[in-house]
Amino acid sequence: MPVRVPRDGAPPGRAGRLESLTGLRFVAALAVFSLHLALLNRSTPYARWMFRYVVQGGAGVSFFFILSGFVLTWSHPGRDTAGAFYRRRAARILPNHVLTWAGMGAVLAVFTTLPPAGPALGSLLLLQPWVPSPRWYLAMNTPAWSLGCEACFYALFPFLLPLLRALAPARRAVLMVLGVQLAVAVAVLAGPDRAGSTGAWLMYFFPPVRLIEFILGILLALGVAEGRWPRVPLPAAALVAAGAYLAAGWAPAAYQNVAVTLVPFCLLIVAGAQSDRDPRAGRAQLLSRRLPVTLGRWSFAFYLVHFPLLATFGLLELHHPMSGWAAVLNALVELAACLAAAGLVFQLFEMPLERRLRPRPAAGAG
Repeated sequence: MPVRVPRDGAPPGRAGRLESLTGLRFVAALAVFSLHLALLNRSTPYARWMFRYVVQGGAGVSFFFILSGFVLTWSHPGRDTAGAFYRRRAARILPNHVLTWAGMGAVLAVFTTLPPAGPALGSLLLLQPWVPSPRWYLAMNTPAWSLGCEACFYALFPFLLPLLRALAPARRAVLMVLGVQLAVAVAVLAGPDRAGSTGAWLMYFFPPVRLIEFILGILLALGVAEGRWPRVPLPAAALVAAGAYLAAGWAPAAYQNVAVTLVPFCLLIVAGAQSDRDPRAGRAQLLSRRLPVTLGRWSFAFYLVHFPLLATFGLLELHHPMSGWAAVLNALVELAACLAAAGLVFQLFEMPLERRLRPRPAAGAG
């Protein structure tokens, strides 16, 4: 959904919506999609070639974690309870999660085999990233591991926000520098470990490590709301972030998903928020236009539905391998199918259930 300003924060431009950040959500989801498209279609020649250029697609999750901290801080009402916050978050993520968990279960039951009961239940309960085994954190709908991290972030947010808001600006700046250094240090320490190892789990899946990005997002939002960030031009920030993303694909594996892109992504989020709050920007920004914003609103559904659909396509293609332009056309068809499914899920399932499950505002809430 489009991002709104906090009621106790600085007054924004454009009716309180941060539409550029909404548009950027889809770009991050598309990066993850591209990685999974190559991974789940490795039998086709285009996928083997493509993988070299999308191997860093997991960096899109890093963008989501930073943006999550930013958005929750930016939209946090002045008077709120932990219980109301938890219910809003549950209404936001659980309907799509349960739907796609069941959908992935159907795909596995038809084409292969279901995972053991423990990992499958752990995935449903969003506990999967806490166990250092691919059988757990990749179980069922694989992208849902990041929701397990988000569940951890949500549990801590009502307690983190007052603590971080109370810090002096200089201490927040020091904390941000330490956070970036810690994220890089984790990559250095876990770097030699191969995929599926404990080191790889620690730096990519383990919620307390990924909490660094979420806290950085909180600190960024506090600084922007208070006007403490210098102006960051959105085109320049987008160019730097795109360059860092491309460079990450050629970095050592331990640095691809977080370390190379962390600071550029932070700058891009700041630039997007500043641009949307600037009344002079109007609606001229590309990311603020209807199509990017619509795709951004669909991005959560797209992120969760794409894996079951790609898995289905990939399993079918094992019996009908493609090459050349047929394979490229097939990839475009898969993207279109995932977008169509995301739009339907958003309109017919996600939004109606979220509205029904969200707590009603208390009378007189500010």
